[in-house]
Amino acid sequence: DSRPISAPRDEPSGEVPLCDQEDETIDHILVSCVFARQFWFRFLGQVNLQNLSPQPDAHSFIDWWRLASVAIGGLTEKGLNSLIILGAWVLWNHRNRCVFDGTSPSLPAILVQAEEERYLWELAGAKGVSFLTAPLHVDSFSDAMTGSDTIGDYWGDAPMSMLPIYKELIAAGLRIWVFSGDTDAVVPLTSTRYSIDALGLPTTASWYPWYDNKQVGGWSQVYKGLTLVTVRGAGHKVPLHRPRQALILFQHFLHGISMPNVPQNGTIV
Repeated sequence: DSRPISAPRDEPSGEVPLCDQEDETIDHILVSCVFARQFWFRFLGQVNLQNLSPQPDAHSFIDWWRLASVAIGGLTEKGLNSLIILGAWVLWNHRNRCVFDGTSPSLPAILVQAEEERYLWELAGAKGVSFLTAPLHVDSFSDAMTGSDTIGDYWGDAPMSMLPIYKELIAAGLRIWVFSGDTDAVVPLTSTRYSIDALGLPTTASWYPWYDNKQVGGWSQVYKGLTLVTVRGAGHKVPLHRPRQALILFQHFLHGISMPNVPQNGTIV
């Protein structure tokens, strides 16, 4: 809609609150505004659809939406439509906060709000976004991070102990590797070893050092049905602290090969 927005009685008319431009219209707020274009690029980029975000020559929200929907089609179109409806609502809500509450435009804040709204929409039964996230087997999308408060706040189905699950998986013949950084202060290695000992599994290879490029990379112990591997000098997030050693560990797991117990070069299989 290109019609100007009437100012409320207690608010003087003036510049667009999101970009300080004149002649505020719904189309400008949703697609033409620089702030809006930045929002759509980041928001759609979270599901790799940033190429569909409004371009500088976009001046009609409905026309842009129609072109974006036609560009993809299929089930993905349903997910995109849900995102565009949600994004438009969040933009409008953010604009109103700037007008009525005196807040300043904030791209990080509106992206956080968009993620929160998406979560609430799905709780209410709006599953359109799942057409975009389901192929990735994820229930959420956001910028990459090393930890998530959202997961910590809402994840409530974690079992008290993984040991019964380990027993079921071992009985089913699945191969299990448990790894730990030996400087992990969140889940200490000592506690992990006590937990594994509680399973009462027979030992097939006793505690031994494994090597990476003639240096001790960590230690390992092999049980019947389970392998424990530690990574020297790594904390709670092993790949973050010791990426090379984490890769060696992962490759050996994929190949079903125990960690190398002889100092040598080129231990990456």
